[in-house]
Amino acid sequence: MQFDHIGIAVYQLRPAISTFTTDLGFRLVSEEVISEEGIRIAKLMNGDVCIELMEPINDHSSISNFLSSRGEGIHHLALKVENYLTYVLSVSNSSLKTIMPNIRVGADQRRVTFLHPRTLHGVLVEICDL
Repeated sequence: MQFDHIGIAVYQLRPAISTFTTDLGFRLVSEEVISEEGIRIAKLMNGDVCIELMEPINDHSSISNFLSSRGEGIHHLALKVENYLTYVLSVSNSSLKTIMPNIRVGADQRRVTFLHPRTLHGVLVEICDL
């Protein structure tokens, strides 16, 4: 298992991209719309550190709900695993709980699974396929 990225919920991508690139030296790598999740994301890198800025594209997305209740900020930590399906199966046999659906399509068309923050001390964790 390795660190993949930090997901950050923002109201608007453009000002957030500007802040992270101009003030912190990140570079914009890609932008993508994930229609099924109702979000637009921007992937930024600075050395080995990757962040994904996430903007809701409708009022029904989980990011829209997050922003309404908590405001902008860190939404999740993402970890990547080599044997994704084996790992997801092992999670279903542990005390960790997943957020349904168990397997989704995330950024870069990778399979992802979210682990519920109630089972991880308040932290939402995204498990990503390589």
